Amino acid sequence: MSRWLFASILLIIAAAFLYTYLAKKELGFDPIQELPNEVLMMENEGDLESLDLKSSNPTDLDSFFSKQKDLHFTPFLLKVPSQWEIQGVSIIDYDFVKIAMTRFHKTDQKDLLFHFTLSGHIEDLSASSKRSIDHFLYQAYSSDQLNLIAWQHDPHTISILVGHLSAEDLAHIAANSGSAF
Repeated sequence: MSRWLFASILLIIAAAFLYTYLAKKELGFDPIQELPNEVLMMENEGDLESLDLKSSNPTDLDSFFSKQKDLHFTPFLLKVPSQWEIQGVSIIDYDFVKIAMTRFHKTDQKDLLFHFTLSGHIEDLSASSKRSIDHFLYQAYSSDQLNLIAWQHDPHTISILVGHLSAEDLAHIAANSGSAF
């Protein structure tokens, strides 16, 4: 009887582990792979129709984010250098994850910058070497056309900054925003 009980407990533990592992694997969402595609689509649209709220007023944008009750994290506005202007914000709603997005453009050029925040931990992202600039820890990635940096904003929120700038330039913007955990 004790062998049967032990085998049953072991089987339950193995089933729970496999269910958790396979559920995470089946999700198959990797923001490092998906967000560059989102950015390229938003850039190609050329207008601001994809934004849920078009505004450069930080108070309006904070209010918009605070009204999003179904998020499992607290979105925040990245403080960027003065030559960058906020164009608006959106919530990207995949069935299994919601991502807050802020869109910036450089006032003297047509350059765009996208800041994403989502619930999670930096360890959940694709592997990358860890980098540091002025005690700001981040991971750098690149796609064919874009560079990305990711950092742990707070214990439960990841930030990802995406643009055509170099990873080091993106890191300088993020490091000077005062938004690192």
